[in-house]
Order: sequence, then structure tokens, then C-alpha cells
Amino acid sequence: MHRNSIKQNRHQSPLRNTKAYDNENAIEYIVVKLQSQLMLKMGAGQLEESRFNFFACEYNKVKHLDLFSTNSQDKYSIQALEYFDKIGIIDKIIQVAQVTKKDFEQLGFRYLNDHSLFYTSSKLIDPTFSNLFNIREWQILNKVISSFQYTSTDKRMRYYYQAMTLQLIIKQLDLKMDCILQNYPQSLKSCMVNGSNPNYQIQSQHDINMLQFANALELETDYIYMNYMSTMIIELHMDVEQKNIGKCIGEDCFYVKIFFDDLELFSELGFCDYRTDRCWFTDFKNFVKKKYHRGRHYYVNQCSDIYDPMELDFINFWKT
Repeated sequence: MHRNSIKQNRHQSPLRNTKAYDNENAIEYIVVKLQSQLMLKMGAGQLEESRFNFFACEYNKVKHLDLFSTNSQDKYSIQALEYFDKIGIIDKIIQVAQVTKKDFEQLGFRYLNDHSLFYTSSKLIDPTFSNLFNIREWQILNKVISSFQYTSTDKRMRYYYQAMTLQLIIKQLDLKMDCILQNYPQSLKSCMVNGSNPNYQIQSQHDINMLQFANALELETDYIYMNYMSTMIIELHMDVEQKNIGKCIGEDCFYVKIFFDDLELFSELGFCDYRTDRCWFTDFKNFVKKKYHRGRHYYVNQCSDIYDPMELDFINFWKT
């Protein structure tokens, strides 16, 4: 993701409201509104939808808690501290917070992360905090937080979570698309009012989930872009004009739109087609299948694995 293309706007959202479909004869009206229907918004829910929640996986939850309790003796904690020490941010925090180098040596990477969280969040509340660090130092503080977030989940944990999330999204989009194809154009209302096949899937997530979801789409991500109130939305659209003139059939008539806050992503996504100015659903589906090629049960069953704390001695989490 191009960093300069990301912008935060807390007052606007690509979420769009639609009116009720109470006119059986308004087929064209329904079709137009179909094009702005929100299908999914990432987060945690119940039953199968809980797979959106990184911590619904028992293996991930236990391992994350162990990693999140990082101390100064952890191998990856030492490497992270050494890196950020070399670029000067620890010395600057010592100067601003009036703490000592020994505090960092004893308390580890978690201590550096806590300071970074404190100052970046305080800056949002009190603008005078901006004067404590220069632009480069603020960037480094956000990088500390991103690094800590990734340090508290290893590559294996991220991969399984991303696979379960994207496969579930594809499954739900498939269900909605199948209903539309079976009922188009006469009975679309049945697809819009269907308790087992909702139009909206709205979820709430931790920043760590948002970072990993963006990473699953191969976006360049950092905590500064995924902080408080960030939103990611996936919409399913139908190219009605092409379908009506017979230029497409079946799922080839559908495409997705993906938003980060008020920015619609396109060139940042590897599966979008600049020739047609569309992110076709089939290309999105193939992107997921290629990247996470195993069956869904394989990824779900991984969550039943027993976490062994000895795993920490064999993986360099900080660099993954």
C-alpha cells in the first residue's frame, strides 16, 4: 500500500445506507441498490463468524499471551531493542520520560512499546505532545508499536488466521452471489431479506487483527495506518449492464470493492484489473485460493494444536 495514499477521516465512511426493498415491481431500483450493498466488514462474531477473531483460535490465543508477555531475556526482544537503540529512539525516550537505560534492559521490548503507546495516544488528545519528538521520531514510535504487534504473533499464527478469515469471506460472498444469480431479475427481494444470508456482516476488531488482514491482502501496513477507529470494508457488486447485454455470465459478472477508511483501494491490490477498472470477484477468489490452497478444515484443525512454550527458542519472531 502506498503510504501517501492512506488518509484517516473520522467523519466520513464508505458505509452507505440503503432504503427498504418494499416495492416488488421496482426491479431496476433494486439492481441499482445492489451495486452499493455492503457485504462484509471485518471483525469478530459468533459460531463460524468467530473465525474472524484471531483469538477464537485457542492455539493462537495461548501463544499470543506468551509472546505478548515479552521480557528482556527473550531472544527477539533483545534484537528489537538493539535495533531501536541503534537508531536513537531509546535515548530520546530516556531524555523525555526521565527514565534510565537500565529500565529498558530490565523490562525489555514491552517497556519500549508501552512508552510508544503512551506518547502516540497522548498526542491525539493533547497536540502539545507533538513538540516532544520530531517527525522521524514519531514515525519510529509507530514502528515500535507495529513491530511489537507482529512480534506477539509469529508467521504461522498469522498465516492460519488469514487463511480462515479470507476463506470465510469468499464463502459468504459466494452465498450472496448464488442467491442473486438464482433470482435475477424477478425475485431479488428474497436475497435482500434473508436471515441466513445477511446483506451486512459488521465486525469489531483489535488493531492486531486489522494489521494481519491488511497483510493478507499483501498491503504495506504499519500501526500508524491501522490505529483507533480504522475501518476496512469489502463490498460485492454486480455489473448489471454487462449481464443484461449478455457480455458476462454467472460469477464473472461480479466484482468487489475494498475500502480502507474513505479510500477505495485498487492499484494497491494485485488482483485488480486496470483494463476494466474492476477488481473481479473471480480474480479475488483465485488470489485467495492460490495463497491459501489447503482445505478450510486444515486451517481450522490447526487451532486444536497444543502450544509448546519451547517453540519460542526456535523462531525469530521479530524479523518475520
